[in-house]
Amino acid sequence: DTGRKLASATVTGVIGESVSEFTDPQGDDNGPGGYTYPTNGAFREEEGAFDLRTFTVFETDDSWRFAFEVESLYDAFGGEFSPHYFVVYLRDPETDTGRTTEIGDLNVTAEFAEPWQYRVRASGFGGGVVNASGTNLGSPETFVELDTNLAVLSVPKESVGGTDISDWEVLPVVGSESFGSFRDVQVGEPGEFV
Repeated sequence: DTGRKLASATVTGVIGESVSEFTDPQGDDNGPGGYTYPTNGAFREEEGAFDLRTFTVFETDDSWRFAFEVESLYDAFGGEFSPHYFVVYLRDPETDTGRTTEIGDLNVTAEFAEPWQYRVRASGFGGGVVNASGTNLGSPETFVELDTNLAVLSVPKESVGGTDISDWEVLPVVGSESFGSFRDVQVGEPGEFV
């Protein structure tokens, strides 16, 4: 009644119903155990730039939204965010079709225990959705909240088969982006940009 402000807060909302949420321990952003950040100050190792904290799948009437919360989200190179790279693999456990390797366009070598059917990826400069054959199915829309360290990749349901994926398996990956793929990982001493 006096007009004096007592408190304020910022709330970030993601439209949609939460289908599933995963939490990830803090401080485990070293890959299989021995990866180090590039030495250039843009990569902010001390802030945990590539440290995934939560991953949530949301559903709206016409889209699936994949929310990546990292320890520190920022923009070092002039995109919506950078140098972060967010990728999620989707797998329908009811089918054996798909692939158990990477397509070869992300500068990554991977063997998957079970086949995946779709991959969604985004950096602060763009992204894409592909099926296991590598067919381009469009680009995700991104929603970014640097203040809350949250990046959301939204794809139309028809981009991933137009089906209910709420009981599918997901594999979220966070890494460093370099010109549309993952940044090089090299054996030896860390370099300024590897």
